[in-house]
Amino acid sequence: MAGETLQVEIVDFYPRQNKYNKYSIGTLHVYIIVNGVQIDLRGAPVYRRKNKLRIQRPDFTYVEGDENVRFPVFMFTDSDLSQKFTEELISKGREFMEKNYPDFIPKNKKIPEKFRRKKVKVHKNVKSYKSR
Repeated sequence: MAGETLQVEIVDFYPRQNKYNKYSIGTLHVYIIVNGVQIDLRGAPVYRRKNKLRIQRPDFTYVEGDENVRFPVFMFTDSDLSQKFTEELISKGREFMEKNYPDFIPKNKKIPEKFRRKKVKVHKNVKSYKSR
């Protein structure tokens, strides 16, 4: 659908203390306005991975056989609008977190020297993996 206006506003952040998932730090409460229709969305997960903040649309995961199957909880029928919503959620969510909850933002820390991987010398009689 052409000409749709999308407004995304982050209302609040709810921290989570989950001892089973060390990456999940909480959820966002979001207001979405599309062409005058107001939507109150809760539960957009916020993760901390590899010194980055990761924000997603809420989804539901269940196990089917040997696989985990994920379904979105909220999605627009127009795929372009859904993509735009996801981009707005991520950018405004990061901005909100940096401004209001800086303690939850991962810091870029250098790995101390004693924990860094040591370079291993390869014996001259051993062929490298690249030559195999």
